Amino acid sequence: ALKTLDTPLKGQVTLKCSVQYANGDGSNNGYLAFGSSANEAELVKCGLRQKMKNAAIIQGPLAANEGATEPCETDSGTPYELTVTVDLATGNVTLQAGGATVNAKLQRPMKSITHVGYSLKGTIVDFSPIEVSAVK
Repeated sequence: ALKTLDTPLKGQVTLKCSVQYANGDGSNNGYLAFGSSANEAELVKCGLRQKMKNAAIIQGPLAANEGATEPCETDSGTPYELTVTVDLATGNVTLQAGGATVNAKLQRPMKSITHVGYSLKGTIVDFSPIEVSAVK
């Protein structure tokens, strides 16, 4: 579920939302997604993976299952805040969630972020609205 932004985001940006797993079967995941197009293969997905026990930044299709990860234990009954900081000039992306911090470099440089939203695979997740702010 993506939204096209009225005004593209440039420079340094912070994106925040809360996520809570809703199906409780241990195979839960939930990602805050962003990119310069709605093409799933070009989106950056930042989130938590309960079964894999990690926080991840995935660039490209979720099916490829490749990306930067850090260990992170999560619980299906607990809401978690996802905080993603993006510096488009340097290409650095940082995810803070569930006590973990994951860093990655954008594989495809972006001049601006035109789409933000949510991404998940084979699960049910409750998301809060995404908060967007410029980094000072």
